[in-house]
Amino acid sequence: MIDRSVPCPSCRSGACRFVGKIPAGSSALNELPSQPAALYSCDSCSLQFKHPRPSAEELSRIYAAAQPAWAYDPQTRLDWERALAFMEERLPGGSVLDVGCYDGAFLCYAGSGFKRYGIEPNTAAAARAREQGIELAGSDLSAVSVCVDCVTAFDVIEHVPDPLAFLESAAARMKPGGFLIIATGNAEAPSFRFMRGGYWYCQLPEHLSFISPAWAQRAAEKLGLKVIRTEAYSHLGRPKFHTRMFEALANVAYRLSPSLLRLCRLLLKAFRGGDYQTVDHAPSWASSRDHVLIIFEKPR
Repeated sequence: MIDRSVPCPSCRSGACRFVGKIPAGSSALNELPSQPAALYSCDSCSLQFKHPRPSAEELSRIYAAAQPAWAYDPQTRLDWERALAFMEERLPGGSVLDVGCYDGAFLCYAGSGFKRYGIEPNTAAAARAREQGIELAGSDLSAVSVCVDCVTAFDVIEHVPDPLAFLESAAARMKPGGFLIIATGNAEAPSFRFMRGGYWYCQLPEHLSFISPAWAQRAAEKLGLKVIRTEAYSHLGRPKFHTRMFEALANVAYRLSPSLLRLCRLLLKAFRGGDYQTVDHAPSWASSRDHVLIIFEKPR
């Protein structure tokens, strides 16, 4: 059923459907409060999005001040591996701008054969990127003047309130004939569609927008870009069989009976001790092929 009281935050259409409730989740950003929300899907542009959501101002403040806590292992990043293979084939020796570069890990992985720029709002992470020889072009994409052969954004677009505006801003920083590489969760993945609003990816408070290949195709047509490649992958890289099976079974149990899974967690915690805050969270399903790499090309 269409709920016209909740317009699409990207295309502003009122043709948005309620998909499911999103329980309160935990965030890697300790200062970001979590609250129950709902998942909606726009019939006009195919975007799925969270409502209500933190304000852009609140998120910017928290991203800038958060203490860096992530460590990336290139060996598990299939998106980095495939993106770099594409860049080495199509843009050897070219320039690349990594949006949300964090500590510069991807750019270091890409190597000094590229002219490397980064954008990072977190001051501590940006300082670490500079220490590794990465040239910081700024803290916000909209304020960057550099123009490059390739723009990359890994696990970034789900954090922005308006993905179409983000894509348009990224395209403005691409040279004619350049490329934009996006890696993010895929709202069309079978696991995502099965779990609806209860999917682990939706529960992260900082995740606001959920795109898909269908959304990317429509967005590209609006902006005069071309989608030249889409590849599904697992965010865990190449997970082992038992990991895939365990996470699949846990999510099926959660989908069918959240209260039963909650009871099992409470019993485990009662015997093992520990924090009770996670008993209502959706189980992770990062071993599923629920992410997608999308490559856009800008006409010459």
